[in-house]
Amino acid sequence: MEPEVAAPPSRALRVWYAVLQSVIIVVFVGLCFIARRFEEIFKDMEMRHLPLPTEACIAVGQLVRSPAGLVLVAAVGVALAVLGLRGRFDAGLRGLIKINVLAVLGLMAFYTLSLYLPIVRIQQALKSESRNDPKSRPVRYNIHV
Repeated sequence: MEPEVAAPPSRALRVWYAVLQSVIIVVFVGLCFIARRFEEIFKDMEMRHLPLPTEACIAVGQLVRSPAGLVLVAAVGVALAVLGLRGRFDAGLRGLIKINVLAVLGLMAFYTLSLYLPIVRIQQALKSESRNDPKSRPVRYNIHV
């Protein structure tokens, strides 16, 4: 008896992988451009000592927003999508799709927490400060990104 060879994934699954890979690249670049607004907020507030994950998000965002970074990210995204369409990842395509979905969810959570957490801490510090000083006016926060 000859060993059974698994059937290659369908063309639709390959296309699904390429579309998903493209969406992930767009989300990543979008998060990097959103990080620029937070970077401006942190500079305006003269925050010099940010948590390491926040500084990493800002640094990666600066790199990706540069012309060379955009070209690199676009080239990697196109290469991964083309390789997927051509069947180079057929052996583990279903696993790659699962990893990509988890990766984009993790990336969004990481960026969100890393960028919002310093602002939330400032808000909490200001609230506790205003509670300790009965003569101070209530603090209102209108932080728009």
